[in-house]
Amino acid sequence: IRDLERVADLLPLTTKGRRGFITVVAERTEASRAPSDRPNAAASSLERRVRRLIREAGLPDPVREHAVNLADGAAFLDFAWPDRRLAIECDGVAYHATVASLPWDDDRQNQLVMGGWIVLRLTWRQVVDDPQGVIRLLQQAWTRTTP
Repeated sequence: IRDLERVADLLPLTTKGRRGFITVVAERTEASRAPSDRPNAAASSLERRVRRLIREAGLPDPVREHAVNLADGAAFLDFAWPDRRLAIECDGVAYHATVASLPWDDDRQNQLVMGGWIVLRLTWRQVVDDPQGVIRLLQQAWTRTTP
């Protein structure tokens, strides 16, 4: 799995035409991982790609795993600019597409929004298939927030 992630990281983020073999295999590999098999959050392939898109968008480096206190405990945001209350959550299939996680994600999202946060949710498909769209989204969100 790690070798596949290394190969995927070497491939360009922007491609023309159909999704390639590596993209399909990487999606299936990520989706099939058990939580105990995943590397720590900082090492996920999706988050590494998002970090590169943040840099390509010209934004400053965000805080990783930023803790926000919510009614039912702390939430750790994948990427955050706390002074702007802007966050990015990387929604991998293995962790955010289950019956158990969906209500928890929705409740957490609602609490963050009620606390004044703008939360962008990014999926593997968005990041791989439309990186330029993600860059535009990041830039638009940045201009809507103030420190």
